[in-house]
Amino acid sequence: MLSKEEFIKLLRDTDPALQTTGKLRVHEGETCQYCALGLLCNAIDPSGWDSTDRWHGHLYNPRARYLPDWLEEYVPYIGDYEGEGALKYSISTMNDRGLTYSQIADYLEGTLSTEQVRDMVQKRPRP
Repeated sequence: MLSKEEFIKLLRDTDPALQTTGKLRVHEGETCQYCALGLLCNAIDPSGWDSTDRWHGHLYNPRARYLPDWLEEYVPYIGDYEGEGALKYSISTMNDRGLTYSQIADYLEGTLSTEQVRDMVQKRPRP
């Protein structure tokens, strides 16, 4: 299990050029790119990937709005967030709508509000 603080530090310390959308991981040659959830999966168990970029047999559905059930057991603190009158936004929605690792870390720390995330997400199209 990775603590919330460790996940926030990981998001802040990871090169933004490694961020991808729509998949947990994109592996090309020696380079891997990760969505925020893929980054988390890799930190939990870096040997859990197979040759098709599934993590312990799981793929991520980019059309899903919420954290996959299979991942919640590892990180219960990053389930769905909700603000007054706002839609729920998960880490995957934030990532796939273009929020950076750093902005997701800000949200987890509480320095970026649900309303701010809603405004950012609504301005960006779905992948």
